[in-house]
Amino acid sequence: MLKHVVLLTFRPEVDDEYVTTVSTELEALRGAVPEIVRLDFGRDLGISTGNADFAVAAEFQNAEDFAAYLAHPAHLKVGDLLKQGVQSKSGIQFEI
Repeated sequence: MLKHVVLLTFRPEVDDEYVTTVSTELEALRGAVPEIVRLDFGRDLGISTGNADFAVAAEFQNAEDFAAYLAHPAHLKVGDLLKQGVQSKSGIQFEI
């Protein structure tokens, strides 16, 4: 199994409506991308300083399924949305 984790820091001008839209589009990935085994995401709870604003964690059977996810039109749509409001992004993939 492969785990994909992305940490997002939003631009200061980002509002709750934008974050809700991001969440809605991420939720839509569950039904649109069959290669996703599990998908979790959410806003930072603010209980520790210095964290990113938002995290996405997804699981895939293998690297080929992850590659299919990266190329999927629904994922590309989310990527376009994130370009509008994300100041910085960091990602990692590892075996679980």
